[in-house]
Amino acid sequence: MLAEATTAGTASQDDAPIVIARLPPATGTFQANSVKIQAATVVLARKGHGSGFFISQDGYLLTNAHVVGGANQIRVTLQSGEEIIGQVVRKDSRRDVALVKIAVPSVAALPLRRALPLVGEDVFAVGAPLDRYLTGTVTKGIVSAIRIDPDGTRYIQADVDIQPGNSGGPLTDDKGNVLGLAVLGIQSGNGGSIGLNFFIPIEDALSALDVVVQ
Repeated sequence: MLAEATTAGTASQDDAPIVIARLPPATGTFQANSVKIQAATVVLARKGHGSGFFISQDGYLLTNAHVVGGANQIRVTLQSGEEIIGQVVRKDSRRDVALVKIAVPSVAALPLRRALPLVGEDVFAVGAPLDRYLTGTVTKGIVSAIRIDPDGTRYIQADVDIQPGNSGGPLTDDKGNVLGLAVLGIQSGNGGSIGLNFFIPIEDALSALDVVVQ
C-alpha cells in the first residue's frame, strides 16, 4: 500500500556520488537544540508547498520528489523569511526523495542518524503543516513500527502528527539527529490525523540519491 503513494521512475543522475561533510551528532535535548533544528528546516513552494531540511552547511537539502514535481528549480523559504531559488540536483520518484541545492555561504544543517530507530523511541517532526506560514511547527510522538513493503521498501511508522505541507520535513530523535523525512500521513474521513504516519529512513534517502557522507 505504501509504495502506491509514490510515482514510478527514477530521474537520471550523474555517475559520481555527491559527497557531503559528516556533522557531529547532536547532544543534549531536542528542546535545547530546537532553535537550530527549526533554522535548518525550510519551506519549498511550487503550486502548493512542502517542507525540507538542510543536510550540509553548503546548501544541500532533502525533500520529497512529489514536492518538487517536474521542476528543475523551486523557491526555498528559510526560517528567516529569505527566499532563494534552489536547483533540483537529483530526484528519485520511486523512493519519493529529492536533493535541492541553494547557493549560500553557510546554513544551519542537521546531523544524520543513519541507523533505524527503536520501536517506542521518542521522535519529533518539524515542518509547515497546512499553511506555509506555519513553518517550524514541531510535533512529538513515538516510533510505532518499522514497515517493509513486499518490494523491500522501508518506512518508519510513527504516531507523531503530520499534515499536508509536512511532506519532506525531518523526523528527528530526542536530540535532533535526523532519522527520516515525512512522506505520508493517513487521515480520517474528515481530514484529521489518526496517528498513522510514515517516514522515509534517512539512509534509504541518501542511497536513492547517491549521496555519500564523509
